[in-house]
Amino acid sequence: MADVILQTQGLTKRFGSRTAVDKLTLHVERGDIYGFLGPNGAGKSTTLRMLLGLIRPSAGKVEFPNHGVRWDYLRMRSRIGAIIETPAFYENFSARRNLQLLASLSGGVQSKRVEEVLDIVGLKERAREPVKVFSYGMRQRLGIAQALLPTPQLIILDEPTNGLDPQGIQQTRQLIRRLRDELKLTVLLSSHLLAEVEQLCNQSELFTRDVCFMKANRLRSSRPRPGSSSKSIKPRRRFSYSQKIPRLKLAKMALPISTSRLLPNTSVT
Repeated sequence: MADVILQTQGLTKRFGSRTAVDKLTLHVERGDIYGFLGPNGAGKSTTLRMLLGLIRPSAGKVEFPNHGVRWDYLRMRSRIGAIIETPAFYENFSARRNLQLLASLSGGVQSKRVEEVLDIVGLKERAREPVKVFSYGMRQRLGIAQALLPTPQLIILDEPTNGLDPQGIQQTRQLIRRLRDELKLTVLLSSHLLAEVEQLCNQSELFTRDVCFMKANRLRSSRPRPGSSSKSIKPRRRFSYSQKIPRLKLAKMALPISTSRLLPNTSVT
């Protein structure tokens, strides 16, 4: 029996008369790197916000079957780490000090955990430097370190390689694989790059504007999920379409919800 860590049933979000996400049903198994693939405005970030409890769904539900309870963000937040949009930090503070402040807001995070996550993302040698001198790729890795602070079982990343140069993209992809292979985390990420989802993910869902939601066949990479058979399986690139709906105009979204909510005076350059 599959070890499902997260599932949704009929998850829907409407903004007035416009439907951003329509009857989404998915099952994320433990050890997956699960990808949301689609263009900007197709509903990927809206779905991630619903999974995190940052916005309420119009219909449907989110469940954690292993724990036998319905979604309760206050109870389950310690098991989830996330980056939505661009992570925000105090520019003049060091990477270490930023993480220490965020750890104090999370509650129950030991001080040694800050050093552990800096080492995981490869920023331990730069931890004393102010964030204002960090490249965009380094900021992204610091954001992943922030998401790892509570020692989560599931980590959610919203377009983690967006805006990075080729070297930064490669480093971030290697880090995501390490989170799954070495730390045994389940990763749920969004991207608008087919090649990225194909390389990283063993399962995916396809979002478009013309077809609000399309179910994608499982994408299997040559690297099997930990604990599974080591037999190499060629990637499958064919997608099957579910219900079609008329083209939807892009709805005006609410303000992005990110760590800037916690750090109101922060500006990211």
